[in-house]
Amino acid sequence: MANFIDWNQVALTVSIVEGNQRMRERFEREYDEMEAEYKAQQKPHISDANRAKIKEISRDVEANLRGIEAEEKIHSYLNPGPFAKVPHFELKNIYLVDTNGMSHEIDFIEIRQTGIFCIEVKNWAGNVTGSRQDKYWMVNGNARRNPCFQNDTHIRAIHDIIGKKPHITSVIVMAQNNARSLNIPGVINLSDFRSFITQFEEKVISLDEMQRIYLLLKNASVKMSRKEHVENIKKYGK
Repeated sequence: MANFIDWNQVALTVSIVEGNQRMRERFEREYDEMEAEYKAQQKPHISDANRAKIKEISRDVEANLRGIEAEEKIHSYLNPGPFAKVPHFELKNIYLVDTNGMSHEIDFIEIRQTGIFCIEVKNWAGNVTGSRQDKYWMVNGNARRNPCFQNDTHIRAIHDIIGKKPHITSVIVMAQNNARSLNIPGVINLSDFRSFITQFEEKVISLDEMQRIYLLLKNASVKMSRKEHVENIKKYGK
Protein backbone atom coordinates (compact mmCIF):
# COMPACT_ATOMS: atom_id res chain seq x y z
CA MET A 1 0.00 0.00 0.00
CA ALA A 2 1.25 3.48 -0.83
CA ASN A 3 2.44 5.58 2.06
CA PHE A 4 1.11 9.14 2.23
CA ILE A 5 3.11 11.20 4.70
CA ASP A 6 3.79 14.89 4.25
CA TRP A 7 7.06 15.51 6.05
CA ASN A 8 6.47 19.25 5.66
CA GLN A 9 4.20 18.86 8.70
CA VAL A 10 7.25 17.99 10.79
CA ALA A 11 8.86 21.31 9.90
CA LEU A 12 5.55 23.08 10.59
CA THR A 13 5.31 21.53 14.04
CA VAL A 14 8.85 22.67 14.82
CA SER A 15 8.02 26.21 13.68
CA ILE A 16 4.95 26.32 15.95
CA VAL A 17 6.97 25.23 18.96
CA GLU A 18 9.69 27.75 18.10
CA GLY A 19 7.05 30.47 17.82
CA ASN A 20 5.78 29.62 21.28
CA GLN A 21 9.33 29.75 22.62
CA ARG A 22 9.66 33.26 21.19
CA MET A 23 6.53 34.28 23.11
CA ARG A 24 8.07 32.98 26.32
CA GLU A 25 11.28 34.86 25.58
CA ARG A 26 9.30 38.03 24.93
CA PHE A 27 7.53 37.70 28.28
CA GLU A 28 10.79 37.07 30.15
CA ARG A 29 12.56 39.93 28.34
CA GLU A 30 9.83 42.47 29.07
CA TYR A 31 9.63 41.37 32.69
CA ASP A 32 13.41 41.68 33.10
CA GLU A 33 13.36 45.13 31.53
CA MET A 34 10.65 46.30 33.92
CA GLU A 35 12.52 44.91 36.92
CA ALA A 36 15.75 46.60 35.84
CA GLU A 37 14.00 49.91 35.28
CA TYR A 38 12.43 49.94 38.72
CA LYS A 39 15.61 48.83 40.46
CA ALA A 40 17.46 51.69 38.74
CA GLN A 41 14.83 54.09 40.05
CA GLN A 42 14.98 52.43 43.48
CA LYS A 43 11.29 51.69 43.39
CA PRO A 44 10.52 48.52 45.32
CA HIS A 45 7.26 47.71 43.59
CA ILE A 46 6.04 47.37 40.01
CA SER A 47 3.18 49.69 39.15
CA ASP A 48 -0.33 48.26 38.78
CA ALA A 49 -0.33 49.11 35.06
CA ASN A 50 2.89 47.19 34.41
CA ARG A 51 1.81 44.34 36.64
CA ALA A 52 -1.38 44.05 34.57
CA LYS A 53 0.71 44.05 31.41
CA ILE A 54 2.84 41.21 32.74
CA LYS A 55 -0.26 39.18 33.63
CA GLU A 56 -1.71 39.77 30.15
CA ILE A 57 1.49 38.56 28.46
CA SER A 58 1.58 35.55 30.77
CA ARG A 59 -2.03 34.67 29.95
CA ASP A 60 -1.27 34.91 26.22
CA VAL A 61 1.69 32.57 26.61
CA GLU A 62 -0.27 30.01 28.62
CA ALA A 63 -3.27 30.12 26.28
CA ASN A 64 -0.98 29.66 23.32
CA LEU A 65 0.68 26.71 25.07
CA ARG A 66 -2.66 25.01 25.72
CA GLY A 67 -3.71 25.54 22.11
CA ILE A 68 -0.45 24.09 20.80
CA GLU A 69 -0.76 21.08 23.11
CA ALA A 70 -4.30 20.39 21.86
CA GLU A 71 -3.26 20.64 18.21
CA GLU A 72 -0.27 18.39 18.78
CA LYS A 73 -2.52 15.79 20.41
CA ILE A 74 -4.80 15.84 17.38
CA HIS A 75 -1.79 15.56 15.10
CA SER A 76 -0.58 12.54 17.08
CA TYR A 77 -4.02 10.91 16.92
CA LEU A 78 -4.05 11.31 13.14
CA ASN A 79 -0.49 9.98 12.88
CA PRO A 80 -0.15 6.95 15.18
CA GLY A 81 3.49 6.33 14.20
CA PRO A 82 6.26 7.35 11.80
CA PHE A 83 4.35 5.39 9.15
CA ALA A 84 0.63 5.91 9.63
CA LYS A 85 -1.50 2.78 9.82
CA VAL A 86 -3.97 4.15 7.29
CA PRO A 87 -3.21 6.11 4.12
CA HIS A 88 -4.09 9.74 4.71
CA PHE A 89 -3.14 13.33 4.01
CA GLU A 90 -3.10 16.01 6.68
CA LEU A 91 -3.07 19.75 6.07
CA LYS A 92 -2.46 21.79 9.19
CA ASN A 93 -2.88 25.52 9.93
CA ILE A 94 -3.42 26.59 6.34
CA TYR A 95 -5.05 29.65 4.80
CA LEU A 96 -7.46 29.35 1.89
CA VAL A 97 -9.13 32.22 0.03
CA ASP A 98 -12.66 31.67 -1.27
CA THR A 99 -14.19 32.98 -4.50
CA ASN A 100 -15.31 36.16 -2.71
CA GLY A 101 -11.75 36.98 -1.64
CA MET A 102 -12.29 36.11 2.02
CA SER A 103 -9.50 34.22 3.79
CA HIS A 104 -10.06 31.17 5.98
CA GLU A 105 -7.65 29.92 8.63
CA ILE A 106 -8.22 26.16 8.95
CA ASP A 107 -6.70 24.19 11.81
CA PHE A 108 -6.76 20.76 10.15
CA ILE A 109 -7.98 19.14 6.96
CA GLU A 110 -7.75 15.35 7.20
CA ILE A 111 -8.18 13.35 3.99
CA ARG A 112 -8.83 9.62 4.33
CA GLN A 113 -10.48 6.95 2.24
CA THR A 114 -13.32 7.13 4.80
CA GLY A 115 -13.91 10.84 4.15
CA ILE A 116 -12.66 14.40 4.43
CA PHE A 117 -12.73 16.10 7.84
CA CYS A 118 -12.51 19.85 8.41
CA ILE A 119 -11.34 20.22 12.00
CA GLU A 120 -11.60 23.37 14.12
CA VAL A 121 -10.00 23.38 17.58
CA LYS A 122 -11.42 25.57 20.36
CA ASN A 123 -9.48 25.99 23.59
CA TRP A 124 -12.31 27.55 25.56
CA ALA A 125 -12.18 26.81 29.28
CA GLY A 126 -15.18 26.78 31.60
CA ASN A 127 -18.89 26.52 30.94
CA VAL A 128 -19.90 26.59 27.26
CA THR A 129 -23.56 26.77 26.21
CA GLY A 130 -25.31 27.12 22.86
CA SER A 131 -27.04 25.27 20.05
CA ARG A 132 -26.23 24.47 16.43
CA GLN A 133 -28.53 27.31 15.35
CA ASP A 134 -27.29 30.03 17.72
CA LYS A 135 -25.18 32.76 16.15
CA TYR A 136 -23.19 33.02 19.38
CA TRP A 137 -22.31 30.62 22.17
CA MET A 138 -21.79 31.72 25.74
CA VAL A 139 -18.42 30.92 27.32
CA ASN A 140 -18.41 31.78 31.03
CA GLY A 141 -20.94 34.49 30.29
CA ASN A 142 -19.06 35.94 27.29
CA ALA A 143 -20.40 35.70 23.74
CA ARG A 144 -18.27 33.83 21.19
CA ARG A 145 -19.06 33.20 17.54
CA ASN A 146 -20.60 29.79 16.93
CA PRO A 147 -17.66 27.71 15.61
CA CYS A 148 -20.06 25.48 13.68
CA PHE A 149 -20.91 28.44 11.43
CA GLN A 150 -17.22 29.28 11.19
CA ASN A 151 -16.44 25.73 10.06
CA ASP A 152 -19.32 25.85 7.57
CA THR A 153 -17.57 28.74 5.80
CA HIS A 154 -14.30 26.79 5.82
CA ILE A 155 -16.01 23.83 4.20
CA ARG A 156 -17.53 26.03 1.48
CA ALA A 157 -14.06 27.40 0.75
CA ILE A 158 -12.73 23.84 0.44
CA HIS A 159 -15.57 22.90 -1.92
CA ASP A 160 -14.75 25.96 -4.04
CA ILE A 161 -11.38 24.33 -4.66
CA ILE A 162 -12.12 20.59 -4.90
CA GLY A 163 -15.68 20.66 -6.24
CA LYS A 164 -18.99 19.82 -4.59
CA LYS A 165 -18.06 16.22 -3.88
CA PRO A 166 -17.06 14.35 -1.82
CA HIS A 167 -18.89 15.27 1.37
CA ILE A 168 -16.84 17.01 4.06
CA THR A 169 -17.51 16.30 7.74
CA SER A 170 -17.33 19.23 10.14
CA VAL A 171 -15.55 18.52 13.43
CA ILE A 172 -15.32 21.02 16.30
CA VAL A 173 -12.89 19.79 18.96
CA MET A 174 -13.22 21.27 22.44
CA ALA A 175 -9.68 21.06 23.82
CA GLN A 176 -10.84 21.51 27.44
CA ASN A 177 -13.20 18.51 27.17
CA ASN A 178 -16.30 20.60 27.92
CA ALA A 179 -18.44 19.65 24.91
CA ARG A 180 -20.90 17.31 26.59
CA SER A 181 -23.16 20.10 27.81
CA LEU A 182 -23.59 21.23 24.19
CA ASN A 183 -24.89 17.91 22.80
CA ILE A 184 -24.33 18.97 19.18
CA PRO A 185 -23.39 16.41 16.49
CA GLY A 186 -19.81 16.95 15.32
CA VAL A 187 -18.87 18.98 18.43
CA ILE A 188 -16.69 16.67 20.49
CA ASN A 189 -14.21 16.53 23.33
CA LEU A 190 -10.52 16.19 22.59
CA SER A 191 -10.59 12.94 24.57
CA ASP A 192 -13.14 11.53 22.09
CA PHE A 193 -11.39 12.64 18.93
CA ARG A 194 -9.68 9.37 18.01
CA SER A 195 -12.86 7.32 18.43
CA PHE A 196 -14.87 9.88 16.47
CA ILE A 197 -12.57 9.71 13.44
CA THR A 198 -12.19 5.93 13.47
CA GLN A 199 -15.95 5.34 13.58
CA PHE A 200 -16.01 6.14 9.87
CA GLU A 201 -15.20 2.79 8.27
CA GLU A 202 -16.74 2.79 4.79
CA LYS A 203 -14.20 3.70 2.10
CA VAL A 204 -15.75 6.43 -0.04
CA ILE A 205 -12.64 7.97 -1.65
CA SER A 206 -10.02 6.23 -3.76
CA LEU A 207 -6.31 6.63 -3.11
CA ASP A 208 -5.90 8.53 -6.37
CA GLU A 209 -8.77 10.88 -5.45
CA MET A 210 -7.23 11.48 -2.03
CA GLN A 211 -3.99 12.57 -3.61
CA ARG A 212 -5.77 14.77 -6.16
CA ILE A 213 -7.72 16.58 -3.42
CA TYR A 214 -4.64 17.00 -1.28
CA LEU A 215 -2.63 18.56 -4.11
CA LEU A 216 -5.50 20.89 -5.04
CA LEU A 217 -5.75 22.18 -1.47
CA LYS A 218 -2.02 22.37 -0.90
CA ASN A 219 -1.49 24.33 -4.11
CA ALA A 220 -4.41 26.63 -3.28
CA SER A 221 -3.12 27.47 0.21
CA VAL A 222 -1.65 30.95 0.55
CA LYS A 223 1.07 32.42 2.74
CA MET A 224 -0.52 34.93 5.05
CA SER A 225 0.31 36.39 8.45
CA ARG A 226 -2.21 36.37 11.25
CA LYS A 227 -2.43 40.17 10.99
CA GLU A 228 -3.16 39.99 7.26
CA HIS A 229 -5.87 37.39 7.92
CA VAL A 230 -7.53 39.58 10.55
CA GLU A 231 -7.49 42.56 8.19
CA ASN A 232 -8.98 40.39 5.45
CA ILE A 233 -11.81 39.28 7.74
CA LYS A 234 -12.55 42.91 8.60
CA LYS A 235 -12.73 43.72 4.90
CA TYR A 236 -14.75 40.77 3.61
CA GLY A 237 -16.44 39.33 6.71
CA LYS A 238 -20.03 40.00 7.56
